[in-house]
Amino acid sequence: MFSFTYARSVRSPLFAGLSVLAASSALRAQDAIVPDNFPSIQAAVSGAHDTDGDGTIEIFVRAGTYNENVLILRPALALIGESAASTFIQGSGAVDAVHLERVQHVEIAGFTVSNHGTQDGIELQRARHCSVHDCVLTDNRDGLVLNRNAATTAFNNLAIANTDTGIKLGGSVDCQVTSNTSRQNGSHGFRLQSSNGNVLGQNLAEANVEDGFRLDQSSSNVLAGNKALANLQSGLRMRNTSFNTISQNTFAQNAEWGIRRRDWNADDFDGALAGAQDPIGDNTVVGNQLGALRED
Repeated sequence: MFSFTYARSVRSPLFAGLSVLAASSALRAQDAIVPDNFPSIQAAVSGAHDTDGDGTIEIFVRAGTYNENVLILRPALALIGESAASTFIQGSGAVDAVHLERVQHVEIAGFTVSNHGTQDGIELQRARHCSVHDCVLTDNRDGLVLNRNAATTAFNNLAIANTDTGIKLGGSVDCQVTSNTSRQNGSHGFRLQSSNGNVLGQNLAEANVEDGFRLDQSSSNVLAGNKALANLQSGLRMRNTSFNTISQNTFAQNAEWGIRRRDWNADDFDGALAGAQDPIGDNTVVGNQLGALRED
């Protein structure tokens, strides 16, 4: 019933699950190279032009550490680091390390983004048709934030050891968040707040301080094929939700409940059967310390 497209991945201690991006990046058309043509990422974002006339400003960032905060207010731009294993954006901790606002068709890939644990790593605000992929988000407040986005994708990212939530959607619609890993964050692995019609598929939430997946005041979302393992509260926690489909997920070995919900209406826990099915449905819920299900 559910289908997703995934990138090829590699395995290493920190960068497990990230695509092999460096080789493909060098083959892409490039309108600007940092630091060859511009001394900083921000200078390239502000000053580069679409020299090849293909409709997108392609900026390639060579391996290195860039101590700066990046603000993107231009549409149709691709900001591609050499690889997350070698290309680092270190924010000041005063504002988002990378902030996009009111843009369309912007792509960010191939960076490790950190921000002293005090502000967010990458935040997209009121963005449409954008993508963030193959990035590592660590030592931020929230790792990746989609704030009032539409039709944005986030895939193959690793959010690890952020002080709050790994990947968060707030007021977002029709977004796809797939094949990401969110682990060891100070709050939730993945959180949806007032977000409707999104798809979360094949993500891993592991060893987060609170819940693996948290949904608040959100409806008509699909969570399919995800895993929430060894989180310190519940695998999935839901409050004020309706018409969500929770299917073929695994919630296992969490310190509290596999699934915990409150104030729900017509959430469906079996995507293969007609009508709204109650938990556990077709999900796997095993080995949670306080039990499989709590309904407050």
